Amino acid sequence: EVLAYDAIILLDVDPFIMAPEQCCWIADAVHSGAGFLLFGGSVTLSDAKNFRGPLRDLLPVTFEPGTKALNAGVSPVPGEAHSLNYGLDPVGLGRVGRMQPLTAKPGSVVPWSAGDRPLVITEPVGRGHATVVNAMASAGGMARGGLFTSTLSDDFMRQLVRWTLGRMPVNAITELRIPQDVRSGEPVSLFLAAPGAAREDVRVWLDHEVSVPTVPMENGGFEASIALPVTTDSETRLALRMER
Repeated sequence: EVLAYDAIILLDVDPFIMAPEQCCWIADAVHSGAGFLLFGGSVTLSDAKNFRGPLRDLLPVTFEPGTKALNAGVSPVPGEAHSLNYGLDPVGLGRVGRMQPLTAKPGSVVPWSAGDRPLVITEPVGRGHATVVNAMASAGGMARGGLFTSTLSDDFMRQLVRWTLGRMPVNAITELRIPQDVRSGEPVSLFLAAPGAAREDVRVWLDHEVSVPTVPMENGGFEASIALPVTTDSETRLALRMER
């Protein structure tokens, strides 16, 4: 049955609770072409009671069982250009909380790191690929402003899922810069890079309704100026959508 899935995602799972044959099924599925995505946490990876061999061999990282995690409290830093960091401004990704002492395997790619530790690590496995997110999703602690509760956390998660499913866009927006501090009624300028795109290829909407014109720049990017509505509320959420 596992072979019928395009992707397998585990969130803070200790393989100790799984039957040995279940671990083998997942390993077989990934080698056969499925994507595998594992999120860290308090009971997995180096904190697991028994991270069974078949799954451990899949991972793009190594670790010593029982080594202690730490609270990083730092912002993510993008590595070499990769589909997993295209269009994501690290300023909008908040701060990374609990991280484990993982080491990226030779030949793996680290699209994101935090401090001196790898944050997102990925590598091919057979016909599939495996990705590890070295961070613990938590509703407490950092709450607002954490990696999973930041301005761009939804985009970060969508990027991870698309990558795991093998459904990344062919022509991506590779860079996006949006000011973090904005004021009611004032214009906001954003920049996006979409290599090879013409002006008509790039579309920007505010609240899914207002079409925002883009202006081509000399460096191959595009700029858009958005007039924010006037409000007396202390906090207002607006949906900003960009497409290529």
